[in-house]
Amino acid sequence: DRVYNTNIDGKIIELRQKVLDNKKLIYVGNMGFNYKMAGDDKENDISILKLNVPKLVDLPYFKGKLAKEELINPGNFAYVVGYPRDLGKLITQGIIASKDSKYLFSTATINQGNSGGPLFLLDNGQPVLGGLSAVNLQGVNGVNGFVHVKDIRNLMKKSGLEDLLE
Repeated sequence: DRVYNTNIDGKIIELRQKVLDNKKLIYVGNMGFNYKMAGDDKENDISILKLNVPKLVDLPYFKGKLAKEELINPGNFAYVVGYPRDLGKLITQGIIASKDSKYLFSTATINQGNSGGPLFLLDNGQPVLGGLSAVNLQGVNGVNGFVHVKDIRNLMKKSGLEDLLE
């Protein structure tokens, strides 16, 4: 299992459940790293972690900005990145299906290798983070739930990381 995380100034945003499941290590590719909790949001199932990473290790992070709310609209294209099994990096594409509930919904496929991974949108051709893959809807084919970027932004503010937002 390879986990794709999102890097903002040396910190990663991860699904809280993956943090709890992994106990003291978070895996990126085939490497495990110790971490310290930098922010935690139990209600929205997200955490911000600070990894203990040697300077020479290059991790497969997305280094970019958070999407602006007006960019997240039904019908806009969305992409999910992950590393399923030993297939290397794969990108699935879909559209934003809805943003009217607790989760952001998209038709971009979530599979074993990209669950917990980033949902990207394009802003003038540049990838921006729109959310983190969170839930496969039982009995509903083709639509998946994502933690909304507004919840990620709120956790960053609550954790004293608002200077990293723009």
